[in-house]
Amino acid sequence: MSITFYGHFSGWSSYPVVCRAISTHLWREGVDHEVCDLRPGPGYLTLQASEPEPVPYKPVSKGHRESVLRTSAMLQITDMEHAPPLGPAPGIGLVFGFPEWVSAVPQHEVMLGYHVCDFEAIPPHWVTIMNAHLGRVLTPSYWCHDAFRNAGVETPITVIPHGFDPRIFRPAFEEAAEPKSILHLCSALDAKRKGTRLMLDTFALPELEGWTLTIRTQSPHVAQWVRAHPRRVDIRIDTGHPMPPTEMARYYRQFELTVAPSIAEGFGMVPLETAACGCKIVHFAATGCRMYERELPGSRVRTNVEALCHDIQRATKMEELTGARNVDLQRLQSWHWSRVLQPLSSLLRSLA
Repeated sequence: MSITFYGHFSGWSSYPVVCRAISTHLWREGVDHEVCDLRPGPGYLTLQASEPEPVPYKPVSKGHRESVLRTSAMLQITDMEHAPPLGPAPGIGLVFGFPEWVSAVPQHEVMLGYHVCDFEAIPPHWVTIMNAHLGRVLTPSYWCHDAFRNAGVETPITVIPHGFDPRIFRPAFEEAAEPKSILHLCSALDAKRKGTRLMLDTFALPELEGWTLTIRTQSPHVAQWVRAHPRRVDIRIDTGHPMPPTEMARYYRQFELTVAPSIAEGFGMVPLETAACGCKIVHFAATGCRMYERELPGSRVRTNVEALCHDIQRATKMEELTGARNVDLQRLQSWHWSRVLQPLSSLLRSLA
């Protein structure tokens, strides 16, 4: 049975990363599949450098809807859940991204959706789409699983965690981190959930003078808001474009510490990837991040500036705290893509 992936494979979302990892994994196992981009025109799903050829996108010339292309770029979805599904298609269809996009692709014999939530209030129309149009929902954490189930999703749900490629996300001790440098990532719409205000308030404390904080965001509004905030430390704004994995790993290794005080994460890929690169981390071991709490323990969920300041100071002074330089990298092997995707391979084979 044929397998076709659909998604909006661009930008800062984790979905292109996950799709690339799954496609690479299936390619190595000899599982034929196609990748269809909901953007117009041809493109390429870039695999790792060790692979001989990239997997070409198959543009969805008849399958995509202009409303998807228009709204997905802004991460604002219209009422597409009310649009009638497109005609039938053979095989398995797997949609990455917002559940609304199910209405933008052909309806295969078996329809799967890979969806992430990073908030507990699931939109009601998501529940309607999942129950009416999907044979199974895939999600990266048990926290997402429970949130979907508690919202009323009755479709079977399978947890397929995110992971990392150890050939790329690894320590490189010849690349020395800048002393007292901290990285914080914030997407355009999630400054509050990502803890950016908490970060700024914490770095207004005198205890953190002498540190350099880099906030990476794709939003000029977030950048402008950060620049206007009172500060005691050097705050740099990075609004660069999305990076390929090798470049992203090199970027992570520039920093001594990554701070991710997000109050809700569907999985929390950044703490895992940065720790694999040898960066010390401070993160809230809650919501989706509980998936790897045993291998990479973080802070308790504490949302006040004094507690976060204490965690940051402790992370730089105590060698036993988190970070791949202090945590046995052998313990992170269970989060290699080759391992976390084995259940997905078995699922697809059983459905085919």
